[in-house]
Amino acid sequence: MKLWKNRPLFAVTCIFMGAALTGFFLAGRFKLLLCGVLLLAALLGTGIHMIQKHRGRRVRIQRAVLAVCFLLASSIALFQSFWSIDRNQASADAYVGGDCTVMATVKECRGHGGQMSTYALDIHWINGKVIRYNGLLTCYYVAGLQPGDTILLDPEIISLSEACGDIYEEYLLMGDGIFMGLVSTQESDCTMLSHEPATITSSLSRHRMMLSEKMEQTFGDEAFGLPSALLLGEREHLGDDTQRDFSRAGVSHLLAISGLHMTMLFGLLAWILQLFHIPPRMRAVILGIGALAYLIYLGFPPSATRAVIMLGMTYLSTLCFATADPLTSLGLAGAGILFFSPISVADIGFWMSFSATLGLLTFLSADKKSASSQGHSRRISGHLGRSIGKLGRGLLAGFAAVTFSLWVVAPVMGEFSILSPVTTLLLTPLVGILLILVPLTMLTLSTPLGEPLLWLVQRICGIITHMCQVWGKPSWVVVSLRHGAVPFLAVAMILATLLLLGLSLRKKGRVLIPMVAGWLIIGVILGVHGFKHRDEVKVSYLVPSTAAEMMVMTRGREAVILEISNGSHRSFLTAAQEATRQGATEISALVLTDYHSRTSGSLLMLLRRETVRVLWMPRPTCEDDYYLMLSCLEMAEKTETPVVIYEHGQELLLFGDMRLTVTRDMLERSVQPVLLMTLKTPAEQLTFCGRSIFESRLALPAMVAMEESDTVIFSNKGPVMKAPMGCIFGLETDAVYFADRKVAGQLLPECYPREGTLITVGQGRFSIPLKP
Repeated sequence: MKLWKNRPLFAVTCIFMGAALTGFFLAGRFKLLLCGVLLLAALLGTGIHMIQKHRGRRVRIQRAVLAVCFLLASSIALFQSFWSIDRNQASADAYVGGDCTVMATVKECRGHGGQMSTYALDIHWINGKVIRYNGLLTCYYVAGLQPGDTILLDPEIISLSEACGDIYEEYLLMGDGIFMGLVSTQESDCTMLSHEPATITSSLSRHRMMLSEKMEQTFGDEAFGLPSALLLGEREHLGDDTQRDFSRAGVSHLLAISGLHMTMLFGLLAWILQLFHIPPRMRAVILGIGALAYLIYLGFPPSATRAVIMLGMTYLSTLCFATADPLTSLGLAGAGILFFSPISVADIGFWMSFSATLGLLTFLSADKKSASSQGHSRRISGHLGRSIGKLGRGLLAGFAAVTFSLWVVAPVMGEFSILSPVTTLLLTPLVGILLILVPLTMLTLSTPLGEPLLWLVQRICGIITHMCQVWGKPSWVVVSLRHGAVPFLAVAMILATLLLLGLSLRKKGRVLIPMVAGWLIIGVILGVHGFKHRDEVKVSYLVPSTAAEMMVMTRGREAVILEISNGSHRSFLTAAQEATRQGATEISALVLTDYHSRTSGSLLMLLRRETVRVLWMPRPTCEDDYYLMLSCLEMAEKTETPVVIYEHGQELLLFGDMRLTVTRDMLERSVQPVLLMTLKTPAEQLTFCGRSIFESRLALPAMVAMEESDTVIFSNKGPVMKAPMGCIFGLETDAVYFADRKVAGQLLPECYPREGTLITVGQGRFSIPLKP
């Protein structure tokens, strides 16, 4: 195929994007140093070639110019990364933990549910100092803010990683220019200054919300919110479990406005213009202006921006009576996005979209060459043979797209749907039909044609969501990619494939060899690793913040989360991320040990993202807990999550042979409960104690449990201790963990464990293997 031949611009754009991605992971000073070295090398190379005579050396001059372009592109990418990311991140971190007054404008609502709402803010100033970046506001109450509202805040400033708790979401936020987290716990923290839209962006955002509401009213609940998501990028009306089902089925990329959406919409518009006998060059001008206007209306999402740039290259080639090269257009689109919006380098969605499109285009180009070279030598003929051939090529194209995006999916998302190529192939035509029918339905709603089209749109939306629900339910659909070798194998597959595509191969099918071989190796590695650790139980203890703790138990592809925190959104997401990091692909049980005002909202956010097979909730012991339980039940009902109410002290069966007991007590001086938990496998026992356990009625049961336990954890959970207490460990205790030094100093052991017992103090995150 000779992928790189006669494509110097594509090569330069790839170097620029590679340098931008590399710079994202480099330290700021080293980044600037490398930028200076590259720039000096470019100037030196240019000077040397200017003083030399180059008669008859045209090829050498071209190569030298190309090399200089590579160096300049790399230096520009590194400098932009430093200026737009490192400086903003350092400035945002300087405000963490301090008392601040913030003036900002609401850009968009990023989610709400229960007693929690999150908003993207355009920050004007902090303590009177002008700020260039955005922030993520989390309100633990019903705020009711709208895009365009200008507010004055007295929030708690936290780091971006603490605000989201998920590295995937953190990168997405950074890609949107968000570098700071803000937390508001009381309505008095927020003062409304203006209700009027402050910018064109907020006005367009508000108009999109209004149009989305109109679509929701038109198509009803039967459409599951798909029309507004596919055409406007507004996912607010998607069912609470629809996005989760799309993700597990491997087709969440169909919800992002990308090349498929642009091709279908503007292909329809081009056909309409052709019916009116509009000349081709005039059609190109109209379509180009229309695509740009649509992109501005959407707010420049990266996937749509890339698609519009590629369409613009096609329309420009029509005006110039030339043929656009898809790969060069893709490279210009990616480099253009990173040049004009350098923070997009942190957007995981951008890299997934670009990588998948690159794999798709390279495969289709190779397949086209192969098809043309074979000519009439194919023995399969007839409509059936051609249909089978198209189906096979579609599956292989999806396979190539998934392979090229694996280098992003493996380290960041950590899991992969094995049905992704098949579901993409089957659902793409249905999504394309929806993209055409929805605008036609909105335009013809008041005519006799509107009702049949409305019924058809509702039926297609129902089919799509039902297929995703069915294909996303089985536990074997999602495979964990959490193995150190997977990212390196993914990069090796891509490089080997690109190398073969750069050669002149007689048989184009050979380009599939690296991809097939790489997936086979990955399958063997994951299979051997899974078989080796199939019965191993691992308990992870996490401290997402000073007031929150979580425990995650994993066994194979299953995980159980014990919520022992303050109900914060970050705690739930941190626990889910830890389960994924340990190789789990679904949460078989989520166990709540107590109720907090934040729990219902955080619970809804988690259930929208993850598959939870069952939710265990304690029976309320007071009126406040009863109403909080009802709120949690409502969130579980929205996401169709089964719920089981358990009694404190009751044994809960986990993983088939593991028994969990949760017991609590209340001290008069505090509203926080004192927790005692025991986790038993047939071969081992773990005991979890709150710090004031020996001041409660659970002191004696705790002593008995510790004497029988192999591992004991003392946490920060519960009221602060009044005075130091003594505790007795069993002679068979293998490990004792103290949440911090203060707890260790107050719990003075009267009888130390046997010699060789591991005693750990102040470690905020650790994992313990348990014998099955």
